Amino acid sequence: MNKFINIDSSVLLTEEDIAFTEKVIKCGETEGPKFDSISILMDEIPIFLVSNITMKKLEDTEKKERDSEKPITNIVDYLGLYTRNFKILDTDIRAIAICPERIIRCCDADKRPVLTAKVIIHELAHLKMDMHPDADYGYMDDFFRWMEEPLANLITLQYFDNFVKNTCFKYKSFSNFSEKDNNGVFEFVKSFIEGQPENYKLANELFRYESLKNSWDEWRKNKKSLSIGYIKEKTAYLNYVKENKTIDESFIIDKLKGLGFNL
Repeated sequence: MNKFINIDSSVLLTEEDIAFTEKVIKCGETEGPKFDSISILMDEIPIFLVSNITMKKLEDTEKKERDSEKPITNIVDYLGLYTRNFKILDTDIRAIAICPERIIRCCDADKRPVLTAKVIIHELAHLKMDMHPDADYGYMDDFFRWMEEPLANLITLQYFDNFVKNTCFKYKSFSNFSEKDNNGVFEFVKSFIEGQPENYKLANELFRYESLKNSWDEWRKNKKSLSIGYIKEKTAYLNYVKENKTIDESFIIDKLKGLGFNL
């Protein structure tokens, strides 16, 4: 695993946090390593541990790159952050920042390794969706947020789902999880997502359909073209996902095909 670099966090990752994250990623990959496998990407990008104060500064910087339709204030959004523009001296680099100080506020101590893994994998999923020549959307508008965030969570759900299916996993220190039910870990992640903002929790609906499992790949391939066109189709997609808590498979596929997705 990539060495975590502490910038100014008063809370460090425990050996258990790191070991659990490693195991989810290792067991969550059902195919051989690829250039954009999360296990590979983790070794190629710095992951910084930052304080609550520093994360707030990173949030403010990111918000300047977004539109101002709806200010983002939910702290859950910023347990972690992936950016192309992390400043090291005078150079911008791709990096991930996570805030352990915030993570430990959001769950019981016995669930901390799972939430830590969830946050790290979610941010690496953003990097994964940035690994394509046409993956540059540019301005992070409302449409971007309703595509990028649920699909990062979809990838995260896929990793945890594969993890519990591919291991004889028993995490006995989780007093609230059944030792006989591997899905306890998955259900915790799914439940956490359900408590996130609406665009994030759309992932739980997308995950229901096998036909959408590679929709994240279609998104990254089409980001550039979607950034400069498809106004009518983007509006139709946004209206549908915002107005419907339960997603119909044929309807969402129709909306995504209208955006150029090959599903």
